[in-house]
Amino acid sequence: MHPLGSIEVLWTSWGVHEVHDAARSISRCGENLITGGWDRGKGDAKPEPLIVWFSADGTFADARPDALPWTQTNGVACDREGKIVSGGTRLSGESDAPAFTVPGGSGQRTWYEQGVTSPDAIGAVACDPRGFCATGGFRSANAEPYAVVRVFHP
Repeated sequence: MHPLGSIEVLWTSWGVHEVHDAARSISRCGENLITGGWDRGKGDAKPEPLIVWFSADGTFADARPDALPWTQTNGVACDREGKIVSGGTRLSGESDAPAFTVPGGSGQRTWYEQGVTSPDAIGAVACDPRGFCATGGFRSANAEPYAVVRVFHP
């Protein structure tokens, strides 16, 4: 990463884990950059969350696909412990808003929430230096969507 904050190295995915993938968010985690999005295989394969790490110089470092069919990550952030907080949308049936954290490229996923019974989704994730993380998105009541911010304590 350039000292002024701009990325100098261009990178195009070659299909890190599967043949189709997309990044929907980017965040800084220590000296690394992380992206959150989705990947899927060929044919009728369903999208699944994908988190990708890049070194400070912009080179690929690691990837973590998660076996959560019909789910895509819309926001990622790094908490004060260096864990990655992921928030997104599960697109099966009525949409759900899954939020979870992972310690890195491997390790146990910890759920913050898995959505509510009515349609909901997470569109963004942010963490502050104290370790508080929040997701922004929507929930529904009486078939009408409303904005919601959920805060998760360290």
